[in-house]
Amino acid sequence: MRRKTATAGSWWARARRRSEESTERVAADLEARGLDAAVAELVAGRIVSQLDGADRVRYDATLDGVVLSCRAHAEAAEELSHGASELREVERLVGSFATELSKLDETLEVLAAYLRRMRVAVGPEEGPRVLH
Repeated sequence: MRRKTATAGSWWARARRRSEESTERVAADLEARGLDAAVAELVAGRIVSQLDGADRVRYDATLDGVVLSCRAHAEAAEELSHGASELREVERLVGSFATELSKLDETLEVLAAYLRRMRVAVGPEEGPRVLH
């Protein structure tokens, strides 16, 4: 029994080492295709099992597809970030406009109060008059 356990343990260690080597190879190939190192390592760990036993054409096609997907995702994220930045700018402008509108409303209230006092001071209207 001990011999089987030792063999199973060494088998597991060899399999793990092969998997790590495969992941490193896939990550290196992804980097060679222009993918960022951190992203390449993350993606390689996830796709290495699907590439096990693949022929060269399938292997290359899969990696090319992964690189294109990652680039498309990065572009979409950048556009989203740019859109969010524009949205914040619009929100800031609308907020400034609302502040200015509030100031204008306050000024109009002061003018209306002034005109009411003028009307009371002048007396009741006896016909059309221009106050200016």
